[in-house]
Amino acid sequence: MQDIDGIIFDLDGVLTDTEPVHEKADAEVLAAYGVKIDERWNEIRGLTQINVFRTAVRMYNIAADPQVLVERKMVEFRKVIGEIRAFDGAIETLKWASSRYKVALVSSSPRECVYATIDNTGMRDFFDVIITGDDTINGKPDPEPYLRAVAMLGLKPPQCVVVEDSLHGIRSAKAAGIYCIAITNTFTKQELIKAGADIAIDKITEIKNIL
Repeated sequence: MQDIDGIIFDLDGVLTDTEPVHEKADAEVLAAYGVKIDERWNEIRGLTQINVFRTAVRMYNIAADPQVLVERKMVEFRKVIGEIRAFDGAIETLKWASSRYKVALVSSSPRECVYATIDNTGMRDFFDVIITGDDTINGKPDPEPYLRAVAMLGLKPPQCVVVEDSLHGIRSAKAAGIYCIAITNTFTKQELIKAGADIAIDKITEIKNIL
């Protein structure tokens, strides 16, 4: 691809194997209300934490304040943060990307989760811009998070590429007018393409062959 000056990465499920860790914490919170996470949870992946629990409250008919659930989730997350690992090839890819492009991180997770994750995995210094779920009014699938990252990089959407794993994240990137590479860590290639991804890959290191 030509004329690409910036790469914007999602975090959970793209660079780090955090989806199971987040789900473990979410499951602990919901278990207190007699709720067990099922296949419907896929509809929630990629949303900001408050929207995760707003949706969960409606989906599972939970009599609780979503903000209280977010606070309880953070308590559970702190217990399991040591289990977070970078995906194979993630650090290598970030080194490659940061030596050639401006690099941003856009995550729906709360600021505390994001910084704990990138610090624990040694990723923080690779990013020129970091956008968390606490930094926008409208989270994914709204285009705001990616448009904000593009602006902070000093670029325009056609100059950037997004790397995502969630359906909401893909929709956010495409609504922002950005080319989207999706990785099959969470959903199948068919699901990713159906959501609007321009191309789907199996390993993060494959982006070197595309850009």
